[in-house]
Amino acid sequence: MLLITLRLRSTSHTHRGKRNVNATHVLWRQKAGASSPSPVIAGDQLVYVDGTVTSMSLADGKITYKERLHDARGEYVSAVAAGDKVYALTRYNGLFVIAGSAKFEKLSHYDFPGDTSILNASPAITDGRLIVRSNAYLYCIGKT
Repeated sequence: MLLITLRLRSTSHTHRGKRNVNATHVLWRQKAGASSPSPVIAGDQLVYVDGTVTSMSLADGKITYKERLHDARGEYVSAVAAGDKVYALTRYNGLFVIAGSAKFEKLSHYDFPGDTSILNASPAITDGRLIVRSNAYLYCIGKT
């Protein structure tokens, strides 16, 4: 997968985006990514999670780390970010919380005991809580 980051706006009259804008609007290119999950921005990093966590610098697109998180089997779920954390829900291996920084750090892992169904939906964040849906249950994770 090829990831291309573009400059969205330019204040310069000469960079308005006429014809080929590769020289003026492409900030960086990187061969990285995942087949289904979308990336998430955490701090100054762009993060993909599909069994492997790939983190790239937003400034230049350089890969800051690539680490195996779990044994992936057809991940579809996109990670979400809040504050300095990335929440990566997997179809079969629960929820992973990783630091949203240029250094890999697995902060937490949670299995959903008793729930043997698949988790296919990306989590949602609202009012300091994480909402997670499996094929059988709806979970609200957070302080009460």
